[in-house]
Amino acid sequence: MRASLNSQTQVLIGTLYKEMKGKPNVLQELEAAAKFTYDDDGKVVDSKKTKGDDFAREDDTFMLEDESGRVDLISTNGSLDVHKFVTGMVIAAKGKITSEGSFDVQALCGPIYEQKKEDDNMTMDTDEDAYVLLVSGLNMGSSDGIHLPHILADYITGHLGDDDEFVSKISRVLVVGNSIKKKNMNKDTDGDENEEGKQNETIVSRLRGVQPLEQLDLVLSQILSSVPLDLIPGENDPTNFVLPQQPLHPCLLPESARYTSFRTTTNPYHSEIGKVSFLGTSGQNIRDIMRCTLRKSLKTPCDALEMIVRFCHLAPTAPDTLGCFPFMMRDPFVVTDCPDIMFSGDCDAFETRLIDSPQYENKKTRLVCVPNFSKTGVAALVNLKDFSCRPISFGLDH
Repeated sequence: MRASLNSQTQVLIGTLYKEMKGKPNVLQELEAAAKFTYDDDGKVVDSKKTKGDDFAREDDTFMLEDESGRVDLISTNGSLDVHKFVTGMVIAAKGKITSEGSFDVQALCGPIYEQKKEDDNMTMDTDEDAYVLLVSGLNMGSSDGIHLPHILADYITGHLGDDDEFVSKISRVLVVGNSIKKKNMNKDTDGDENEEGKQNETIVSRLRGVQPLEQLDLVLSQILSSVPLDLIPGENDPTNFVLPQQPLHPCLLPESARYTSFRTTTNPYHSEIGKVSFLGTSGQNIRDIMRCTLRKSLKTPCDALEMIVRFCHLAPTAPDTLGCFPFMMRDPFVVTDCPDIMFSGDCDAFETRLIDSPQYENKKTRLVCVPNFSKTGVAALVNLKDFSCRPISFGLDH
């Protein structure tokens, strides 16, 4: 990235860095631990009032950087909306250097996928419907929706007695993260400590296998008796916390591990099912993107999924605000081939969108936001034939 101070139009290529005043740092965390912090004027303020999950602010700024240095980005024609981008995206910016030393962006573009032959385009060879069921947030051991996982297993195996047209056509189940409830060590703020929560916990304790892993093993083994299943770890599951997360060890789920159709996979997840490519995560990257942007520019998690497809990177904010393993020679989160299905788990609500895949003619990418199952009772069914997607609800109020 080299630019000279002149009036000629230039193109700079580099990595975006977003300067966010709301992003926490070590000193602020130490101050918060001491029950006080300072504002910009040096005055002591209540740390509880400054604590929040969103890092983005109206006055955030952008820089473009590479190994040679940094340059501030501005946009007098409005072509660069700071809140539609996050740290870590690689872009090419067209513009001019200003007298103040900033770069005035007139237009920009992102990376492109490697072009493939039309014969390589993954499509189904059959006209018959075949579905993949995606479910996220089983939260075994939680008092929220304690019966829902068992109802889901009964549905998939056809034991509900409902002649549903989709059941016999489910070819695989993807369990997308947070299958185990994260224990809250602060009982004063635990939402389960009410009368209804105590009653539900009593019911949970009566279920076979009081431990959450045993409950999960029971549900998964029941599903596996009917269809293949892939288990993707999430931030609450018993594996490493930072991305990429490694598969859960089969010894944790001995009954499920007996089935050859059972796969414990990494997070992020990538696989081809019926010649349809699936790519997705349990949701950590999407939540981090959302807290680094304002809702007026990036409104829903589906917008964040589309951003990932457009800029060919699964976790652009790692390691800035999202934990990941250090990698020297390559970035494992770079997306080299445009997926057919892009999904994210642990969302607040079901959402789906069909977008035109970048740099490919007549190819679409289906975006799927899979909601937290224990809270919503909703899973997603994706048709491998035409990439259509629909929610399926198991909530008691439906």
